[in-house]
Amino acid sequence: MQKAPSETRRWLDDMAVTLKRTPSAALVVMKVLGHFPMSEKTTAFRPYFQDALELMRISQTELMYADGLRWISNG
Repeated sequence: MQKAPSETRRWLDDMAVTLKRTPSAALVVMKVLGHFPMSEKTTAFRPYFQDALELMRISQTELMYADGLRWISNG
């Protein structure tokens, strides 16, 4: 069952509050990938996974200047 737009918006607003409280946290919304993208939509999931692995490689200081990473600018 797909969430109603207002429910999704409320969820995203709640996540924004949580992110502000957790400085080292990041939120990536993988639109229309479903609940199990790593096994159901591997091609679409792969770039998100690669970006997450890259973030694990860089230091906290570098993260502040990582504007060029696709997942941060996906908005």
